[in-house]
Amino acid sequence: MKWSISIEQEINYSWWLLRLLFIVTFIIAGADKFIGFFTNWQQFIHYTTLEQVKLPVATVLMLVGIAEIGLGLLLCTRWVKTAALLIMIWMIGNGLYLASVGMYFDTAARYCSLGICALVLFHLTRIRDKTLKNSAH
Repeated sequence: MKWSISIEQEINYSWWLLRLLFIVTFIIAGADKFIGFFTNWQQFIHYTTLEQVKLPVATVLMLVGIAEIGLGLLLCTRWVKTAALLIMIWMIGNGLYLASVGMYFDTAARYCSLGICALVLFHLTRIRDKTLKNSAH
């Protein structure tokens, strides 16, 4: 038996997969900044950063958590392209930050890779929107 899937279905499947991946990941990672179940997030903040922002590490983590939860929730709206670009900037920025302070190069590489995946989500959203618009006519 041969499976027949249209390019529109493949785009839609890939779009939903990436979108849900980022929604779940950002909401869970953001919430974990408050509870620290998965990792000790404090280890990722270099002491020079804390000196510059003049905030306690717990406050910085709460702000980061709120931002990440917000990005995950933004993906649940019609603003997927905007959210995808913000996530791309967030992830690549975090990766460059970790690399610049000489910490966790493996994690930095993964963050940058996720940033590129967010860019793919942005482009898939553009293609999907055009496809849906054309099929409505």
